[in-house]
Amino acid sequence: MRTRTKGILAFGFGLVAAAILWLVHFAQSDAAVTWIARKAVAVSAGRLVIDGASGSLFGTVRFGTVRFEDDDLRVTARDVALQASPRALLSLSADLATLTAAELEVVSKPGPRPADRPPKPPADLALPIAFTVRHAAVDTLVLVAGADRFEVRNVSLGYSGSTSGHEVHDLRAGTQFGDVQADLALDAKRPFAVKGTLAIVRENMRFPGTLRAALGASLEQLDVALDGAVAGIKLDGAAVIAPFAANPLARAKVRATGIDLALIDETLAPTQLALEVNGAGRADGTLAGALSLRNPAPGTLTDRRLPLAAIDADFALKGTQLVLSSVRADLGAAGAANGSATLAPERATVDLVVRRLDLRAVHRSLRATQLEGTIAAKIDADAQDVRAQLKQGGLRFGLDGRREGDRFVVREFVAQAGQSRVSATGAIALSRPQRFEARARLDGFDPAAYGDFPSASLNATMAATGALAPAWHVTAQVDLTASRWRKAALSGGGKFVASADAIRDVDVALKIGDNVIHAQGALGQPADALVVSIDAPKLAEIDPRLAGRANVSGTLSGAFARPGVDATLKAQQLRLLDTYRAATLEARATLHPDKDLRGSLDLKATAVATPGATFAAVAAKVDGSAAAHTIDVQASATDVDMAARLAGRWQNATWSGTIESFANRGRFPVRLGAPTTVEVSRDKLVVGAATATLGDGNVVLRRLRWADGHLVSEGEFAGIAVAPFLALVQLPPGTSSTLVVRGAWLIDATPRLNGSVTFARESGDVVVGESPSMALELEQLELEARLVDDAVLHVDFVVIQLHEGCAAIAIRRLFRNDGRQVCGRDNLHLSRTCWCGSGILGALLSTNRNTKQSNQTKSGNDLHVALLVGPLHHTSVPGIAKAATAIDWARLVALTPFPESAPFRLIGTFQQPFWPLRPVPSWRAQREHESDQLPA
Repeated sequence: MRTRTKGILAFGFGLVAAAILWLVHFAQSDAAVTWIARKAVAVSAGRLVIDGASGSLFGTVRFGTVRFEDDDLRVTARDVALQASPRALLSLSADLATLTAAELEVVSKPGPRPADRPPKPPADLALPIAFTVRHAAVDTLVLVAGADRFEVRNVSLGYSGSTSGHEVHDLRAGTQFGDVQADLALDAKRPFAVKGTLAIVRENMRFPGTLRAALGASLEQLDVALDGAVAGIKLDGAAVIAPFAANPLARAKVRATGIDLALIDETLAPTQLALEVNGAGRADGTLAGALSLRNPAPGTLTDRRLPLAAIDADFALKGTQLVLSSVRADLGAAGAANGSATLAPERATVDLVVRRLDLRAVHRSLRATQLEGTIAAKIDADAQDVRAQLKQGGLRFGLDGRREGDRFVVREFVAQAGQSRVSATGAIALSRPQRFEARARLDGFDPAAYGDFPSASLNATMAATGALAPAWHVTAQVDLTASRWRKAALSGGGKFVASADAIRDVDVALKIGDNVIHAQGALGQPADALVVSIDAPKLAEIDPRLAGRANVSGTLSGAFARPGVDATLKAQQLRLLDTYRAATLEARATLHPDKDLRGSLDLKATAVATPGATFAAVAAKVDGSAAAHTIDVQASATDVDMAARLAGRWQNATWSGTIESFANRGRFPVRLGAPTTVEVSRDKLVVGAATATLGDGNVVLRRLRWADGHLVSEGEFAGIAVAPFLALVQLPPGTSSTLVVRGAWLIDATPRLNGSVTFARESGDVVVGESPSMALELEQLELEARLVDDAVLHVDFVVIQLHEGCAAIAIRRLFRNDGRQVCGRDNLHLSRTCWCGSGILGALLSTNRNTKQSNQTKSGNDLHVALLVGPLHHTSVPGIAKAATAIDWARLVALTPFPESAPFRLIGTFQQPFWPLRPVPSWRAQREHESDQLPA
């Protein structure tokens, strides 16, 4: 019996072991995965479809397609792979190490739902068992709602859920708006407490920035706090979202500051707008509230500003329709407007009342006005109607247009200022090819009546016909009768046919006084040629800012976008703005429409006068393409005989290249030692290291860079004669110099001036006075100045031996940024003197001393020298620094006996500015018996 029992138990254990082994083997086969998939499909009542099941429950399970669909939603996953933990099932939990899909598409089906029956919150969100996905990834997530489709790429996250709640962590996804980052925790029981963060990060995009949202409270009433910045716009706000209410957006408040329209479109004015929107949801699904827009710096379009100070309005947003009521627009100096507007995809209405509209405050070239009137527009599927009337006395602007069948007809457009009038009518078809026709009439039209434009009296008729689609083209004709341009008679007219890539049948002839302008031909095809000529014996009749006579002839050929050019200009007694003149000017320009647009320019002018210089002759020649060209320049004048050659390229509004040679044989003989590099653009100048000779001396430029208002320059010079520079300054008769100097500079302006300047004598002397004359007999002359943030930090000034070895002076002074002295040292040695030199120097160097002592002298052959310099202070030096040291006045007094003459005093005054090197001196000689009073 015992033996039989043992046998039965052994057989039972064998069956169990075999069953376990069979289950393990079954779980490792495709059959198990297929069986589970079929069971899941069977219990879904037809809502779940699984295709292509394969893999092992102990490894990776794969599905070709998994689709779930009900009345509201369709979810399709493709190329699904997962790795599960069978051991977790023993503990009544599901644990997926990975869950991936190549594509996940979620389609929301439109379904009727009464407006008074908002969705109800679920009883709970608890899962029957714990479910964990350690790493989930979807290559492409597609969200579809009606005609709207939204794609999200590279989705990855971790998930855990149980009976108590759900948690999503490390969510990352890429969207067209930026990269999404999120972490979220949600309770499974009502009211479904929520806590999490959401961020959209925009990197390497047109408008970079980060927008963050902090989520709190509950799913039934979700609190959202917003902050961040995008393209320099600072955003902050708060919202309350009730997903299960009739209007999910309960209330919201959003502020945006620093809105720059120029970042959206560079043609718009730079702004720093501030927008605030404050609204609340209504039971009917409308979001209603108020919006406010502020512009802290309104101005004219001429000044690249926006002629708008503020907009305030009430709004109501329901679905896709936005209603603006009680609109109040403050246009600043340009006036005001108020009214209402409705905007919807298929309909729009605008009603505005305009008050005190000043056109000059919109654009400075327009006349000052105080226009009053209305602007109204109504556009929908059945009708389009636009009307505008603005008036002020005899000034009137009007527009009346409406849709008539398949055409929009402009019944009237008029602009009238007194007897000056422009009127026009026209029509355009709304269906392709959108044919149009327009007629306009000018009766005594005077542009000056509408702004700062040339005066005229134009009488003309204009007609145009054409089409806009699929490509626009227009045929136009203009005829002038009994007209006037400024003070000259105007007659002529013209016609042409134009399209996007060509102009043909051109025949234009205008006569302004004695000047004739003519154009004839075509442009657009390889064999086309448009010939233009201007014969202007009296340029002043065209524009009084011009004078002289000119003749221009040229031909444009080939393609409209890249034409060939061959033009010549000859002018005599040319004048521009009374500041630029040339006795003769000849130029020829050619442009070949090759791939790199190769061309040339040859220009010659004589007796050229500009505000800064006058030249006997100027010549320039440019040859090459934008990518590689040479520039040769020559100029000659009384003190100038200059020639230079440059080679470089023009790309992205920047010229970069090399100064290959530069030489001047005039008063200042200069020669470039070796080629140097140059880069020039609107806001940048960079010059490479360079060496040059200046007379018998030399100049070394270590670096020169100016960019974004930051200037850095460093260099040194040696062997430079002072005499040529003294000739530029008004000095007393008899003043001469053999002085030769050296020095160095290091300037770093941001734009606050920092750096150092040194200056020292190498050889030579200075002679002052005419009869008698006196050599200063300089042995040593040194000057060093250090500047910090626009202020002189310290000055070192050394002079050794002034005439017959009588004086050695060393001065060092330290200044604060406000110019007041901090500390200093006077070293003064004067041989055989008995006057109080330190007192006189004290008047110069110490701001808390006031010395008025006159000098005392001894008789004999001793020389007595007194150096008196006025107070140091700050002054503005435009283009270099805001505040640099200047000297109000300086006097050099010398007393010495001469044979058969009485001692004399030479008194000189240097009026400010003393720096940069443009003093205005005044000298006079005075006998010893005359007054020797020195300035305080």
